[in-house]
Amino acid sequence: MDLAVDRHRDMPRLNEPERGALATPGPHLRSYLDPLRQASASIRRTEELTRAGEARCRAVLERTSEQIDDANARVESTEARALAAEARVQELEEWIDQIEEAIREHILDNAAGATEALSE
Repeated sequence: MDLAVDRHRDMPRLNEPERGALATPGPHLRSYLDPLRQASASIRRTEELTRAGEARCRAVLERTSEQIDDANARVESTEARALAAEARVQELEEWIDQIEEAIREHILDNAAGATEALSE
């Protein structure tokens, strides 16, 4: 058995590269490495674009959130003004009703006075 091992000691193994082969890649290895380098560069660019896109999305989200807060504040203010306007309308309606009642009483009093004056 030792003889068989010694006999094959100097023969290159099929799956192992020769010494120094990785230090200077041959054209065959370059044909595999170049697409991998391009893919790596493409992935890096994609990551950079993704980070930039995420930053833009965060900025838009922040602006939109601020706009929503502003819109909500305006809605609350408008609702408060609408409630105040409704209260003023109610007061004016009551005031108009009082004026109308006063006018009717005045007309009726004058009509009654005119009727009494005519009957005398």
